[in-house]
Amino acid sequence: MKILRMVLQTLIALPLATGFTGCFEDPTPRPIISESESGDGDPTDNGDGDGGSANEGNEDPGDGDGEPGNSDLPGDSGGNEAFCGNGIVEADEECDDGNPLNNDACTAACINAVCGDGLLYEGQEYCDDGNTKDWDGCSCELEYKLAFITSLPYIPGVDFSSLEEADAKCQAAARQAGLTGVYLTLLADGQTAPSDRFPDYTDETEILRRDGLRVNYWGMLKLNQVTSTISLDEDGNAAPLNIFAWTGTYGLLSKSQVPHLDACNNWQPNSPEDLGNCGDPNDPQQSIWFGFGCACNQPNHLYCLQS
Repeated sequence: MKILRMVLQTLIALPLATGFTGCFEDPTPRPIISESESGDGDPTDNGDGDGGSANEGNEDPGDGDGEPGNSDLPGDSGGNEAFCGNGIVEADEECDDGNPLNNDACTAACINAVCGDGLLYEGQEYCDDGNTKDWDGCSCELEYKLAFITSLPYIPGVDFSSLEEADAKCQAAARQAGLTGVYLTLLADGQTAPSDRFPDYTDETEILRRDGLRVNYWGMLKLNQVTSTISLDEDGNAAPLNIFAWTGTYGLLSKSQVPHLDACNNWQPNSPEDLGNCGDPNDPQQSIWFGFGCACNQPNHLYCLQS
C-alpha cells in the first residue's frame, strides 16, 4: 500500500511540473487593445473621430473630417461659408427660402421681393417693370391697360399702309416714352374691328390714361361710353384742340363698312376722293371714334392701347 500511494502521488505531480494543464484555461487576464472607450475609431479617450491626440479636439463634438479639432476644416463647426439658398438667413441676407426662384417673396439673390425690382411676384403683382412710376403701363398691384393718343400725326399710305404698320407707330411712341408693354392701334379696316384686336380683354378690363383717370371699362368702351377722353399723349401731355385721330370705324365693334370712304381704302389710298373716319380726342361723346370723314392725304394721329 505504501508503494502504491507513492506511485499515485508521482503521477499527479508530473503534469504540474511540466506546465501541462489539459483542458483548463489560463485564469490570468490577457491585455485588450481598444480603439477608444466609445469605439469611435479614435485611439484616444473621448475620441471624436478626428484621429487627433487627447488634446486636439477630443473633448469637443466630433465632426468626422479626419483632421484634429472640430473647427478647422470643412465639416467643422467653423468651416462652412454662408451662402444664399441654404434656407438659413445669414450675413447680409434679407431672406433665404432655400430655392432659386425669382417669383416668390424671397428672390434668388436672397432679397425681399418689392415692387420695382423687375421681378414678377406671382399672386401679389400683376406686373413689375423695374420702376415705381405711376401710369406707365405697370403699377405692380393694379391691373389696368394704358391708352394714349400719339403726339405725332401720320398720313395713310405714306407713313403706314396697314394695321400692323400703324401698330409699329404706337409701339415706337410708347418706347420713346418709356412705357411698359405692347401697344396696338385702335384702328379698323374692311376685315377687322378694333375690338377684335384685343381678344384677351374682358368687359371688366380697366382702361386708364397717363394721369390715372379711367377712360372706361372695356365693356362700356365698346358701347362708345367714355368717362375720360383719350386726349393725353404717350408722355402724358394734353392733346391740342382741333386735332383728330384715325379710326376707320363708327365704334369699337365695327369694321370699316366702305373701306374707300371710311378707312382710306384699307389705309392704302389710291384716289384723292378716298376718305377715312376720324375721331375727336377731346369729345367725350361718340365722336371720339367718328366725327367726320378726313381726307386721306392729310396727317392725323392714332389712338393706341396696351395689348
